[in-house]
Amino acid sequence: MSKRQVPWSSQLGIKKAGVAMKELLLNGKKLASMDDVHDLFARELAFPDYYGRNLDALFDCLQDYSEPPIRIRWSHYKESTAKLGNRSAESLLELLKDMETEVAGFTVVVEE
Repeated sequence: MSKRQVPWSSQLGIKKAGVAMKELLLNGKKLASMDDVHDLFARELAFPDYYGRNLDALFDCLQDYSEPPIRIRWSHYKESTAKLGNRSAESLLELLKDMETEVAGFTVVVEE
């Protein structure tokens, strides 16, 4: 039985101004669905069991449960739009950019 490759990874220990920054990598090449996106955030940021697994709930939980500094790095963004659908990918990116604007220490990096 082969191990399933997950479409993300998390890393601790990236330093920003002497403070450990958490980085979440969302890999668009391996991303299969929005369920994968919600699994990533729920697991890595310890969202509560009642997390609603939609973009409104994601925004709320990112505000309440992410502990900046945190960087979301979305690699292979264009590939992920084919799997998620253009509208879903753009909505997710807009949500992450809104978080970047509203929450100090929340950073989004998109790699085409």
